[in-house]
Amino acid sequence: MRRASPVFHVDGLDPPSLTLRGDQDIQTSINQAHELHHAYKEHHLEVQFEVVHRAAHGGEHFRDEKRNALVTAFLDKYLN
Repeated sequence: MRRASPVFHVDGLDPPSLTLRGDQDIQTSINQAHELHHAYKEHHLEVQFEVVHRAAHGGEHFRDEKRNALVTAFLDKYLN
């Protein structure tokens, strides 16, 4: 199980990460997203984590104006 978890594969060479996570997601535990965020922080990597309230595992809550602006700003920062 340890080999399957991305948390244990984070190292100082990983690219910046943006995680949008629904707080109503029943497919995966929100703790997994928090653990990954923490692993990035431990390696002093660029990481951004946002909980999308009232959202499950994908859907319209991830494509609203706020999230679109967040993704656009992240991509502009790291791809330009």
